[in-house]
Amino acid sequence: MTYRLASSILLCALAWCQLTSQIGGTISDSSGGVIPSAAIELTNQDTGVKWEAASDASGRYIIPLLQPGNYRIRAAAN
Repeated sequence: MTYRLASSILLCALAWCQLTSQIGGTISDSSGGVIPSAAIELTNQDTGVKWEAASDASGRYIIPLLQPGNYRIRAAAN
């Protein structure tokens, strides 16, 4: 799996900002073939909050607007 982590700054109406990040990547098998519709589960290990996503037809996924923290990610093919 390839993971890409990008940071962005979200500007809010009250002139304060909040730091958020996103995680994304491509789900592939051992031969390099992409896996569409893979189930992605991201869990904040500090709070227990979970996010779910699925990879698209090209095996790509993205989960935006994440707060700083420790995360566990799991992917499973359907």
